[in-house]
Amino acid sequence: MHFLIVDDHALFREGLRAMLQSLDPALTVSEADSCEAGLALDDDAADFDLILLDHGLPGMNGVRGIRAFRQRFPTSPVLVVSASYTPSLIDEAIAAGARGYIPKSVSFAVMRDAIEQALLRRVVTPATLNAAPGGNPTERPVLLTPKQREVLQLMRGGLTNKQIAQQLGVSEFTVRTHVSAILHGLGVDTRTAAVSAARDQGLI
Repeated sequence: MHFLIVDDHALFREGLRAMLQSLDPALTVSEADSCEAGLALDDDAADFDLILLDHGLPGMNGVRGIRAFRQRFPTSPVLVVSASYTPSLIDEAIAAGARGYIPKSVSFAVMRDAIEQALLRRVVTPATLNAAPGGNPTERPVLLTPKQREVLQLMRGGLTNKQIAQQLGVSEFTVRTHVSAILHGLGVDTRTAAVSAARDQGLI
């Protein structure tokens, strides 16, 4: 998987990178200290599985920054991670296309859960993370990333997660995350049903 962290504080970027790579050592993490720098990344780096974006950056920031990243990387979900958060800021970010909005002050466990929810294409806010077990977070339309489509093609061939991981050169954790996102996005519970639904929708 490939994540992009956009934050002007190097110490926070380093800490977030360390946390992410503790979850999956095979994870690739790119960094930028401004929206402008992140948006200027070349096309070879454009297939991000998740963009973690600070809200209060110097220069371009806030809603303008979210919209710019959504336009530049339309298949990449944006999760805002910011020291400043109010209901109005969160609502504006979601309306601008962010997948969620999380305070920087949350714990390691909450940040991990937020990232997992964002990868499943669910809207993530402090309210959804604090919801009672079994609650359904608000969901947005699903768009499979190129990597998820690649995994879907291999699922069609009957490959296991381990075999897919070996073929793509990634960890099984990464494959499991992609498979979960695919099942959720297609609204099904099994790999067989996912392949069938994807075929019906012309995805494979």
